[in-house]
Amino acid sequence: MAERRDPYDEPEFGDATQKLLREAKERFKRAQEWEGGWRRLYIDDIKFSNGDSDNGWQWPDSVKENRDQNAKPCLTVNRTKTIVNRLANEAKKNPPEPRIKPVGDKVSYDAAQVWGELIRHVQYISNFQAVHGQAKENQLEGGMGNWVITHDYVDDDSFDQELRIQPLDPMNVMLDCDIKQVDGSDAMWGFIFEEYNRKEFHRLHPNTSIPAPRSPGIDDKDDWIRSDGVRVAQYYRIVISADELVYMEDEAGESWTGRLSEIPSRWKSVVKEYRVGKQGADFKSREVKHRQLEWYKIIGSEILDSDKERAGKYIPIVRMPGRERKIENRLHRAGIVRALKDAQRMYNYNTSGEVEVVALQTKTPWLVPAAAIEGNETAWGAANTQNAAYLAYRHIDDEGNEIPEPKKPDAPAPAQGFLEGLRIAAAEMEMASGIQMSQEVNPALERTPKAIDERVRASEVVNYDFVATEMMAIHHTAVILMDLAPHIYDTERVIQTMAKDGTIRNITVSPDQDEAYQEQKAQEENEVNVLFNPKVGKFAIEADVGPTYQTQREEAWHAFTELMKVMPDIAPVIADLGFRAGDFPLANEIAERLMRNIKQTMPWVIEDNAIGPMVQKLQEDLNNLQQQNGELMERLSEARIKSKGKDQLRDLEAQEADDSRLTTVVDALVKLHEIGVNEHELLNLIRKTEHDMEHDTASLEVEKQNQRPDSLEDGPTETKSESVSKSKTGTKKTKTHKIQHKVPRK
Repeated sequence: MAERRDPYDEPEFGDATQKLLREAKERFKRAQEWEGGWRRLYIDDIKFSNGDSDNGWQWPDSVKENRDQNAKPCLTVNRTKTIVNRLANEAKKNPPEPRIKPVGDKVSYDAAQVWGELIRHVQYISNFQAVHGQAKENQLEGGMGNWVITHDYVDDDSFDQELRIQPLDPMNVMLDCDIKQVDGSDAMWGFIFEEYNRKEFHRLHPNTSIPAPRSPGIDDKDDWIRSDGVRVAQYYRIVISADELVYMEDEAGESWTGRLSEIPSRWKSVVKEYRVGKQGADFKSREVKHRQLEWYKIIGSEILDSDKERAGKYIPIVRMPGRERKIENRLHRAGIVRALKDAQRMYNYNTSGEVEVVALQTKTPWLVPAAAIEGNETAWGAANTQNAAYLAYRHIDDEGNEIPEPKKPDAPAPAQGFLEGLRIAAAEMEMASGIQMSQEVNPALERTPKAIDERVRASEVVNYDFVATEMMAIHHTAVILMDLAPHIYDTERVIQTMAKDGTIRNITVSPDQDEAYQEQKAQEENEVNVLFNPKVGKFAIEADVGPTYQTQREEAWHAFTELMKVMPDIAPVIADLGFRAGDFPLANEIAERLMRNIKQTMPWVIEDNAIGPMVQKLQEDLNNLQQQNGELMERLSEARIKSKGKDQLRDLEAQEADDSRLTTVVDALVKLHEIGVNEHELLNLIRKTEHDMEHDTASLEVEKQNQRPDSLEDGPTETKSESVSKSKTGTKKTKTHKIQHKVPRK
């Protein structure tokens, strides 16, 4: 097999500059041929979508000219733009957002959140809302929307650079014709160009002269330099070179994985040792492809500027196509406007025809015999300008003959054929777009939110292909940003990032740390510095289409208010969260006060190991009882030696039993609290426990009285019945201990 050669590596092509120019111009010409048909239709679709009665873009030129010459109505009722605006504004209201997820070592959920904040920061400083909105309109109207990702210095007083997202006109973009991916992630080349007349070029580039019209080796049909102007293009291309991915481990057990072209100096000697025969289980390698982005600025037939080691491995031009297919080796690309053109023309023609028919009909004056209004001509002459109570006429002449009464012809009637044509045209526009106009919806058939949602969902399904390509564009944008960020944010600096809820925090970019995300205590109390290294870790990216954060807040507040109606008991636990979702003045202040109350009364709601004030009181009572129990034990020992009577000994034993049982009860209550029993339930348990202890103590006293002997060594005798009687009548008091508790008022 013959060796494959570079088609531009021929002697007649001249030096490297001429080879590069030939490559660029041949690729540009090929893209012109591939997209030529679509580019003509793109302009026509954009003009049609923005047609009105002044520009007449929705009428064929010949038809409009003929109707104007014959003084016929040529009206434009632009329903197409309404459909485009509906889809475009819905996308602007709920733009897709990239979601970052950690998928490798040395990364965490926090690091993924910082990546999301960094991307939102780039979007914010680039005014991406406007960039995305314009691209979405271009996609819907003409079939393609574009933007480009660049980087520039923060300001004129800084050496730090930041990433930017800039808008592009699809007519000024050319991308690789051989891409297979819808988002263009596999593109190998691309152009961003502008066409200037000579005066405008000299005004913008006063120190640059327009090159000669032709250069050696360039096609004779080169149109980059013309008598009336010049083309200025930014040319991006990907150069692929062979590389090697290696894994190795040294004698100390440390390992390194990466491309051989990026190997640190300390590992170079290790590679050499393995190369000379020490290959084993701790060394692996395989061939890989290295993608290098190059950039050139071409003016006419000269390269004005270049960067052969530009950061990144993707062409930084993002595409958001509409409905795109390759049919018989030809490009078919369109937005939603293309399918609405004929129905819109029908609507305009029937509207104009109906107006024409009515306008050409005669007006409706009175038809009266002259003799009938003789002598009353003034009143009848003002009948069309005055609201007279009556109009008198002569019903007989001088000879007594009857005069016919005045008559008024029927008013001009609308043309039923044109009205039916209007109805059919409107229905066909709805069928072609998949969108039912709200003013034509039958409210009798949509009495529930579910019915309305079903209609809206049907429209979304029909046009979801536009949303799908939009999500792919957002996803590819995040991929490019995450590929470029390690090269652009390569020095330590502080960046203000934006969270999803709009809050701002400072992130310190630390390219030298080993982990993607670290927290460091700040000098000020209760503050933490976040350190972030964009070079570490692997992340997955998803594009999510959904309501904006503001819309989510409104839905959360509505759900909170509805929940409070059916479950008011949980209000003390979640009230602060509900008010944080409220979008009205002082909502955050209310939420903060509720949070403070929860921390004081129910801290376990916020912290897993927190202990409430009631449990703290129980623990204090337990400690006090244990201390009292120790004192009583000492007194009991002394009483056993010194006391000759049995009453004091019995009281001390009862006290000891109560303390033991109380300790058991308190431990049980603490465990109940730990598993989630709230303070109200604990209070009921405490009250029941006190009641049971009093009852059990009294019963025990009666039982002991029944078991006492008839006589004591050092006390009076007492019969069993008398003891029971005294216990029942309360003459003998039993000492019990009650738990002191205090429940905060709700």
